[in-house]
Amino acid sequence: MKINASVLAALAVSILFVNSAVAQPTVAAGYIYNAQLLSELSEGCVAQGPGGVFVGVGPAFPAWPDPAPAATRSVIFVTPGGAERVVAAGFNAIADCLYDAAADVLYVVDNGGEFGGAVSGDTVHALPSASTASGLSAIATQLLPMGSIPFGASIAQDAAGDLFVSDAAGGGAGSVSRISGGVQSPFISSGFDFTGGLAFDAVGNLLVAEALGSTFESQVRIFDASATPLGFYSAPTFAHGSVDAAFDSSGNLLLSGSTTVASVDSNGQVTALIEFPAFTFGGGIAVDSFSGRIDFLASTFTGAAEDASIHSLIPVAKLTPGRGAPASECMHEAYGIELRPRRPGAAARNAVCRDGDACDADGLVNDVCVFPLGFCLNVSDDRFPECSSGQIDSFELRGKAAGADLQNVAAVIQAVAPLSGPACFFSDGVSVPVRVSATGRKRLGRKALRVMVSRSDAKPRRDGDSLRLLCEPAGS
Repeated sequence: MKINASVLAALAVSILFVNSAVAQPTVAAGYIYNAQLLSELSEGCVAQGPGGVFVGVGPAFPAWPDPAPAATRSVIFVTPGGAERVVAAGFNAIADCLYDAAADVLYVVDNGGEFGGAVSGDTVHALPSASTASGLSAIATQLLPMGSIPFGASIAQDAAGDLFVSDAAGGGAGSVSRISGGVQSPFISSGFDFTGGLAFDAVGNLLVAEALGSTFESQVRIFDASATPLGFYSAPTFAHGSVDAAFDSSGNLLLSGSTTVASVDSNGQVTALIEFPAFTFGGGIAVDSFSGRIDFLASTFTGAAEDASIHSLIPVAKLTPGRGAPASECMHEAYGIELRPRRPGAAARNAVCRDGDACDADGLVNDVCVFPLGFCLNVSDDRFPECSSGQIDSFELRGKAAGADLQNVAAVIQAVAPLSGPACFFSDGVSVPVRVSATGRKRLGRKALRVMVSRSDAKPRRDGDSLRLLCEPAGS
């Protein structure tokens, strides 16, 4: 079968990070690690978008204190299958980004205004129509004048749509600004050292992470909507970083930086979700609200493949197993779908999505549900203690839903087999249209798919899973 260029890119990553002998990160129980190779080195930010991920890219910085090249960084949009689109170019040093789905705007923090030849920077950019935009100019998308935020670090958005940006000035001069209606005002004018990640909790409090200039420990403080301090979420520690922050699907705060991505619960308990070998530094972090997937950036500052990848942690608890024998069910579990009953009291046997809901990867009400389907193999799953990992030798897809994109994914899996460890492979989504009658009446759309996985190690087994994808009309 012919494999297209984007699939070849995914294949290269699979070979590198799944079957490679290079040093691998240590991953916490309950997660599967994945890496997607980009065409350039990653730069600062990652944000979830409709059907893919926004990420900053660009050349590596030269050794300090040599001047870094201005206007050489870009923001691209990357699909799970590896296709890339340049959304905007001409940035100096991308620190963070945030996607506002309601407005279809991507906000980008650029803190490189001091670079020689820079005509923009130390500000926030607003990229309009980000889901489809291509080739925008950084200078044309400034939300604030150049130099407005000299050490811009992280960006967050509250429930009202206002933006909050941290300034990592250091020495007690670190601050947080509010941007409302395009107007900047101080929210917390000083008092931080190297201000880092920002995130809003479920009740609207702002959590501010910072690195202390005296020890370089990281801490997180809480502030209410009026900027009144409410204490510490996490006291000074080396157990987590402070570069970027986001809440996961369980309500725990995620923090990147140093060699880890760490989770901090409401009691301040820190758990390292992933730990890289020495000399790796964590960057931007984002969480997919539907699948719970954690995307983040990391760098060794050597130009290695790790520096040019989107790294991901997939929570096993969010995967959907089939209904086969418990001893083989962990061989394959589906990503990006959620089983629920069609009627109250019925069994949850189908992957049901309503057009335009969070489960619809295109984010549009357009009479089509896009299921962000993926396939995870050799899953270590506490739900199936009698199922042990083995060596996956064969992966096959059948059914009307198994179109060219999914068959390309299957070809990638076959190309890297045998697989002896956990791994996930992703598609650009399965489109299931709503059925529309001649009179305009909209009805449930359906597609079916069957996955067949086999292994031939000491305990030969087969695992067959039938997936029924149902798309409900919006408003049903």
